[in-house]
Amino acid sequence: MAVVRLALAGLVRRPARCLVRSASSTERATDTFRYASREEERVVRTTLHELGTQREDMKLSMKVYHFQELSRTSIRDPILERDGRYIQLKQDLKEEVKKLSPAQLVAAMVSCGRLSVREKEMWWDLARAVERHTVKTKSGAPGLAHSQICLTMHALGKANVKIKDRFYYRMLKLMMKNAEIWTEFDMAWILYGMRKRRLKPRNPEQKEHKLWARVLRAVAAYFRQKMHFISPKGIVYILYEFGKHGIFPGEELFRATRRIRRHLSSLSNRTLVLLAVLLARFDWPEQRLLKKYSAEIRESYRMARMHPHNLVVILHAYGRLSVRDVELLKSINGQLMKAVEQLEGKYLTMVCHSFGRLGVRGPLWQQLGQRINERVDWLAPVDMALIAHGFGKVAIRDKEVLAGPFSDAALVSISGFTPQQLSCLLDGLTLAGCLREDMFFAAMEEYIRQGSIGGRQRQHMMSRILFTVMLERKHLLEGVSPSWQPLLSRVHHAPIDAPPRPYHRELATCAAALSLKARPRRRKGPYIIDLYVPVDAHVPARPFPANQFTVSGLAIHLMAEAEFCPITGELLGPTRLRRRHLLQMESQHLGLRRKDWLALPDTEARVTELEALLVQHVPLRRRPVAILEVEGSTTSTPQIESGGTSLEANESKNSDRESRDTMIPVTAVTARCGSNHDGRPFGPDPTVRGAPWGPAVPGAMSLAAKLHGEARSAKEPRQMERMQVEQFIREREMLRWYFQKQQLGNRPLGDMPFALVHSPAKLRFDLSDVPPLVSSEIFPDDYRQEMTWGTYRPGVYFGVKGRHPGSLLFGLAWASVDGKILRHECESGELQAFSWKEHDGRNYGYQSIEDQKLGHELLTTFVKEDARKWHARIEVRPLGVKSKPISLMPYLGIEADSTLRVEGQGQEGQGPGAWLGSAGDWRRSLKIFGEDPIVGPFSALLSFRSSAVSKPHFHHVSALVQHEADAPSTGVWDAKRHVKAFLRRPPATDGKKAKHVVLPDSDAAGSNFMAAQLLGNASLQVDLHVSFGRPIADVDAESKMLEDAVARRSQEFKRQLSDAFELSKLTALTDGNLSIQAQKDALAMAVSSLLGGLGSFRGKLLVKDSNGELSRLPEKVLFSAVPSRSFFPRGFLWDEGFHGLLLCRWQPRIFLDVLAHWLELQQSSGWIPREVPLGAEQEVRVPSQFLPQEPGIANPPSLLLPLAYLLRASTDPKLAEARALGERAGLSADEFRKMMKSFGAAALPRLVAWYGFLDRSQKSSNPKKCYRWFGRTAAHCLASGLDDYPRGLYVNDDECHLDLHSWMLLFARTLATLCNQLNFDGDVSVSYTVSTYCTKPDWSNRAKKLNETLFNVFASDKVLADYIGRQPVSSKGHVQVLPPWRSDGRCGPQFPVGKAPGECDPYGGAPCCSPSGWCGGSPDFCDCPGCRRFLKLEERKNAGSTALVHSPHLGYVSLFPLVLGHLPCDHPYAERLLRALQPGPKSKAGELWSAYGVLSLSSKDKLYRSGEDYWRGKIWGNLNYLTISALQRCASQSGKFKDLADTAFKSLKSGFVKAVLGTLERQRFFMENFDPNTGEGHGAAPFTGWTTLVALIMADMPLELDFVLASESRTDL
Repeated sequence: MAVVRLALAGLVRRPARCLVRSASSTERATDTFRYASREEERVVRTTLHELGTQREDMKLSMKVYHFQELSRTSIRDPILERDGRYIQLKQDLKEEVKKLSPAQLVAAMVSCGRLSVREKEMWWDLARAVERHTVKTKSGAPGLAHSQICLTMHALGKANVKIKDRFYYRMLKLMMKNAEIWTEFDMAWILYGMRKRRLKPRNPEQKEHKLWARVLRAVAAYFRQKMHFISPKGIVYILYEFGKHGIFPGEELFRATRRIRRHLSSLSNRTLVLLAVLLARFDWPEQRLLKKYSAEIRESYRMARMHPHNLVVILHAYGRLSVRDVELLKSINGQLMKAVEQLEGKYLTMVCHSFGRLGVRGPLWQQLGQRINERVDWLAPVDMALIAHGFGKVAIRDKEVLAGPFSDAALVSISGFTPQQLSCLLDGLTLAGCLREDMFFAAMEEYIRQGSIGGRQRQHMMSRILFTVMLERKHLLEGVSPSWQPLLSRVHHAPIDAPPRPYHRELATCAAALSLKARPRRRKGPYIIDLYVPVDAHVPARPFPANQFTVSGLAIHLMAEAEFCPITGELLGPTRLRRRHLLQMESQHLGLRRKDWLALPDTEARVTELEALLVQHVPLRRRPVAILEVEGSTTSTPQIESGGTSLEANESKNSDRESRDTMIPVTAVTARCGSNHDGRPFGPDPTVRGAPWGPAVPGAMSLAAKLHGEARSAKEPRQMERMQVEQFIREREMLRWYFQKQQLGNRPLGDMPFALVHSPAKLRFDLSDVPPLVSSEIFPDDYRQEMTWGTYRPGVYFGVKGRHPGSLLFGLAWASVDGKILRHECESGELQAFSWKEHDGRNYGYQSIEDQKLGHELLTTFVKEDARKWHARIEVRPLGVKSKPISLMPYLGIEADSTLRVEGQGQEGQGPGAWLGSAGDWRRSLKIFGEDPIVGPFSALLSFRSSAVSKPHFHHVSALVQHEADAPSTGVWDAKRHVKAFLRRPPATDGKKAKHVVLPDSDAAGSNFMAAQLLGNASLQVDLHVSFGRPIADVDAESKMLEDAVARRSQEFKRQLSDAFELSKLTALTDGNLSIQAQKDALAMAVSSLLGGLGSFRGKLLVKDSNGELSRLPEKVLFSAVPSRSFFPRGFLWDEGFHGLLLCRWQPRIFLDVLAHWLELQQSSGWIPREVPLGAEQEVRVPSQFLPQEPGIANPPSLLLPLAYLLRASTDPKLAEARALGERAGLSADEFRKMMKSFGAAALPRLVAWYGFLDRSQKSSNPKKCYRWFGRTAAHCLASGLDDYPRGLYVNDDECHLDLHSWMLLFARTLATLCNQLNFDGDVSVSYTVSTYCTKPDWSNRAKKLNETLFNVFASDKVLADYIGRQPVSSKGHVQVLPPWRSDGRCGPQFPVGKAPGECDPYGGAPCCSPSGWCGGSPDFCDCPGCRRFLKLEERKNAGSTALVHSPHLGYVSLFPLVLGHLPCDHPYAERLLRALQPGPKSKAGELWSAYGVLSLSSKDKLYRSGEDYWRGKIWGNLNYLTISALQRCASQSGKFKDLADTAFKSLKSGFVKAVLGTLERQRFFMENFDPNTGEGHGAAPFTGWTTLVALIMADMPLELDFVLASESRTDL
């Protein structure tokens, strides 16, 4: 038994003598299997052991289960058949196939497919069983579901077993009865099964073939209808099968590629490979999709996991598409160089052919040659032909391979080549210069024997081969048989298509300007020379050392991009051969890159370029082009001379066919074209696909493709139906008519109005062509340089870095001497106080850190002298006599691939730096040198001072640490982890074990991280001085510069603070005894804390799609403030708008910078992520469940608040506010207005796209056109920002949420204001923007309609409230608001809710109650005896009475129409809100009033302070500021409610300021929210986000929202 147990565990191999009853020698073959892993070995051995010992007593279901287990391994049926137990298992299944249930039958068929079972009898038995369960059932109803039937067809196709067509006919006929319920997998499996069985509708007279056609049409129809609901993976698989069937899907291909492009990062590697194959099969080079596809494939995590064979397939697809993506080719080339040994068979051929087709040269070809030499005996004729042609196309002259074993192998199998393969073989060897005579004769004799002439391309190749032989080896053609004459005569066949090109006229003009007797388009042998310049006999030509030929003329050729290698820039095979031929015909070949030459600004510049090319060869006399125009010496373009063939014409056409080498539309190339001297346009090669002035491309182009700049292939798929062709032609004619009507002519698409691309009425916009905001003129170079360096690491106590990638990085860590306490990242509750006392957000910051546990206060200072020099200082002061020794550890690192070099400064021979000075004043310093990847080389001086009596302990370390790209969980930024790893106890001295830990005093070569350690219990000081491009002075001089800069910047900060917030007008608040000085200190700390929380983050955001699959977006950069340095050290969209209210008043340009970065995060759908942890430094501090962002979840567009304020200030006719804001940005009032206008025009497309996303994704199904927060549950509405604020127990699709509708109305009004400003002075530069994003959407009209909806849908009992649809109501008609579940996860009779047993929340992840009284969602909670699952409230049969109602809750949501300016202060609906905010005794006070601010939920609400108690009564800074601003606005207006507003304003302002400043004094932090009863702070600490708006409240700076809507257009009164 022990042996059996060990065998079952997979720990030992089975002994030779087995404990089973069978004695067949084939039963024990498991020792000969090759297993992929130990786990697979365990599964196979255990399964076969159980089959051998328990088969007779085993149930049929267990046999099927074991069959499935074996199918999940990598061992297939032919190998498993070595074991008799497996053979017996298959025999049992065949005998008992009639007893299989439907599910078991499907499982058996799928397992057979996976195992590659080839026994036709077994498959036919299974197929008959499927028929019995479907078409032959007694009841007539099928026993198998549609998906199961499709799965059986898929299994049959995968096994590639031929079953009679009768089975497929019956199954498909059954499937067609309910085709409307097909899923994406059903459609893919149907197409797969039909393709594998080769079921094509060839004969329309046969009923089977009619059914095949009906099925294909049905799949196409339902694919078109359901595409929006099909996953991107399913779309790829279905399109792939369409391609395999030879069906072109027409318009669906446009829709599919757009859908796939948006979700490309969510696709697996296998799906990405299939996507490339289908694009190649359809010949569909969709530019934007390929651009994004290339970026996705080049991701490091993708490239590392991609099998070389998959990379080869992708490369082959790009080769078939003739798309030369340089970066992708480099990446694939690098990966294949490491894996050439893994390439065999067809993949080796595909690499050579694809690289040859794309014109890629490089060292990989040498390795490929060696690999071909090893595998040459296994190559088929087609492989040899394609390999030779690939080598020739890129001119790889590898004679050791091509003229050696390769040619020998080709000669042996020469009779197996087809004519096409022979022409490819000879052409490749000719281009490569490796054509052997015996190979030439053998191949030509075989070609002539087969007697096939072939098409134009083959004739062109044969002409090139024979002409090369005529020139270089004439003797080979002497005495050839008469059968060769037809081929030889065809070499001199006259061309039929060699039209002149537009640039030939420009060449003639340039030649005339240089006084050359040149002839454009002269025939030279089989070539057409763009410009031929004869060389006079007395003028010597430049000699050719290697080839002594007489040169009689210069052949100037304008070379296309396809004639160069995209990576190395070298000439390719056909061009090199042409140069060789021309030299032998006494013409020297000179080349100009056509694209670069035509891109020159005018004719004079092109003449200069041509002159530089010819000056060494012929005498030149330059004449101005203007004189030529006066003389009328325009050179006409001569026609081609007769009597020659044009290899050049064909080759150039092929080259241009392969010239889709850039990832931009071809029309972009023509945008820079100039004009000829006679005013006529000219430009690139007209045969380039998509050139607007060239000949028409054969075949039809779709309107959508034309509008997007995505040209289709010239050839139409043969399977395209006649109706589709006619539709394409109609669309092309429609496009031509539209362009003429709009008078756009041949204007490039990039310059056309955006309205041509998408209809603005649908609010769907393509942002791919929108220029970036962060690089616009709004942020000039001096601002960018000023903002390059800063304290942009808010998640650590003190850190400095740059905003560019790979920046130099500085930070601080400190610890107890024993290392048990180590501080680095800001942690909540770790320190008693830390906050910025002064910070201007640009050049200066001063911070105080109090560590009472270690007994020290740390003072950190950062200051910049200018953009290329900055300083940092760290001072440590003991807090008292009980202070403990401290270990201070500053560090530097470089995030890029660069190194740091540390040099000591001090007494010679005493290590890296030595202590100088004496007791009470010890000094030492280090010099660090390195190079920042963007700013350049730097030198840094790190100095240390100590007031200790004895010489302090000092240690250091420099090391090479992993970068984030190599190790996603760490990086240079992770200093705490690195320092902790280096700290160690020093050796014992005098037998005493050391109590402290130190750095090891070691230096590593190539280090990118260094840390120093200073230990002591006295006053310590560390200074860092960093300079870029300038030498560092000595320690004393640098310290003096630091102190002077600090003094100057501190005074500037205080002056700006006083001016910006008018500190002279502050008054003491009697309630709370808050003095003016206390308010000034708190205001300075609030502003500094927010500015000190600005951070620069870079990384790839993790997102989760609708299918739950995780993927990462392309790398993005975010410059943003953070709500809390300790708890939320990352950007939050909802918070950032409130941060901007303070930023825009301090420095408007900083806010615009922040806003631009947030808008740059926008995806193609218009979605902006709500929480943005970018990079590992942020991700490691985010709980895993909150890390992925969902693109369907929105967030309030709070960034509109500061933007609306700035727009209002810039349009104020008095200019007072514009002048003040402009001064803080270093601008005049007019310059400030221009800056806002420029930013508004640049940001408008993204703002409109953001509105469009909210309009589409958050629109309610309510016919009254309102909005709801998508993703709301009964307990939470995270998207709204008011997480647990109560809405309704039932979640309905027709809900209308008041806060979101108010945000959308604010959005429309803000866009109307912006458009009104842009259109004010009729600036032509923004006319397209105004037309597309302003005129068509008509924002004023939209705002008016939204305003009407606000007062029609949300009106309820003298207040505006959420419309929450159908909700449970009591017998008296009151809305039930108390859920029957608890918030602590307990349930059952012992944990009641009211008088009923507690339930579990069915809307969360724990809907089941266990007998122990806990809620959960696993089987232990849901499937156990006594467990109970609770249904959603709306799904319960006895749910009770329901009604269509509005929300009964009064709170922050109710205030949104008032605080956002939609509800007039004198409106009757405003009265209830104002009375709810009235102060008074507890019994008489308003239900939203408290002594410390505005309550988030009414104190009379049943849910007040219940559950999580987050937004259910606590006081929050953001809504208090908006409410106090609204009250101040109402108090300043005349009306019947003015006194109510004034009373509430004064009371709430005083109370909120008292709460914030009181907690700041007691708790030493700005807090996240406040208790309404005590005023104590709760939540994250410090919370330096919207709580800092207290600065604006103290300074009486409310948010004033003025809109363009006139009062008479309002309908709310």
